[in-house]
Amino acid sequence: MDTKKLLDILDIIQEANYPKEHEHFGGAHLIVTNKQPRKDFREDYPGDVVVVTPDASELSWLVFQLKEVYDDELDYLNKYGFYPGLGNAMNNMLQRKSTLKEVMLYTVLQSVLFWIISPEIPKKEEIIRDLLEEKAGPVPEPEDDGLTIGQILRANEEGRPIAENRNQAMHEWMGKAMGKETGIKDK
Repeated sequence: MDTKKLLDILDIIQEANYPKEHEHFGGAHLIVTNKQPRKDFREDYPGDVVVVTPDASELSWLVFQLKEVYDDELDYLNKYGFYPGLGNAMNNMLQRKSTLKEVMLYTVLQSVLFWIISPEIPKKEEIIRDLLEEKAGPVPEPEDDGLTIGQILRANEEGRPIAENRNQAMHEWMGKAMGKETGIKDK
């Protein structure tokens, strides 16, 4: 990983000095464009993540920059997880009506997390738990409803409600860990 380049990218994003015109990114199951794909696109390319936004040039620039940052780590297999992950991060933030700066910063964060929380790294849920506990304190003991921390994190990131029988303490902890209000009250 080229840490200096990554830090330079963060500075460029903070100062909004990225190019407003750039070649759109397409490859490794990620397409960043300002045009809606044709109607039958999903049938032909069901595994591709498509990011459609007026800011396609700026976000494509970011993807090309991150490609350079992780050039030594990317290979013929992991790129099919890395690039769609960037696209999913972008789409997630765009759906939340985030600013371009927020989308870009979140995408950079996701690029770093991809390598920290890679499937090849054993005990990735322990790493996630440790990072969240630094922010929100110890994880409360949940009721035994069969959900793992990974399932809860995915549900929270996707905006899905966590199971009804998850105890109040866990809901409050997750809200604190993710920097969100849970909106869940005692019944």
